[in-house]
Amino acid sequence: MAIKIFLIIIITAALRLNCQLKKFSDGDFKIKLSEYVEKKNTKSPFLGFLLGAAVPGLGHVYAGKFSSGKYFMISEAALWLTYAGMTIYGNWLLDDAYGFAVINAGVNLSGKSKDDIFFTNIANYNNVEDYNNDMLRRGEYDKVYLPGTGYDFYWNSEEARKLYREDKLGGDRTLNDRLFTIGAVVINHILSGVSAVFAVNSYNLDLKKRSGGLRLSAGVIRNLGKTDGIKINLSKTF
Repeated sequence: MAIKIFLIIIITAALRLNCQLKKFSDGDFKIKLSEYVEKKNTKSPFLGFLLGAAVPGLGHVYAGKFSSGKYFMISEAALWLTYAGMTIYGNWLLDDAYGFAVINAGVNLSGKSKDDIFFTNIANYNNVEDYNNDMLRRGEYDKVYLPGTGYDFYWNSEEARKLYREDKLGGDRTLNDRLFTIGAVVINHILSGVSAVFAVNSYNLDLKKRSGGLRLSAGVIRNLGKTDGIKINLSKTF
């Protein structure tokens, strides 16, 4: 019984195949191999942009164009090294200025690590009395430094205060200028992503040229209305 069922299935499948073959004339069934190769190996410009924007140069690696992407990687490294260098130098100037203020103005640094307003004020006044009198004249009573609160300062000379001011302003300026470095980093990421899109498109175009007019065609061999077989032709155009 099982053998009969198996034979019925085989015969039915053969009849269906014969009916399908009759629907095709010679050369009706064609597959362009270049399209298959392209679909299989074509890369996504959108993915290239995401990779390039996330890590400069990575989108070019994805597109097989590292020779171009390396410049974005080098720029990224240089920008972050610049940022680190500016941070170190800016903080060094501030630390040097604060240490100078301790020696030449009797400043107490305890509890003032984040009190930038105080360190700015001592750059503009010779002593705490001059500062307090100015605040009282302006009516800004809440900004007065009360005695015994640790905010006393007395510069031993005008020249010392000016030297402190130069270091303080230099340190603040250097740290603020780091924002330009961050902006350059953002621009580098965006440009890397956009350039990666062009790199991916160039890769896909090269792929299309390499796979070129390679074509596979298959057709039915017919003889007196009957199907005698299938023929396959492989051709390439230049």
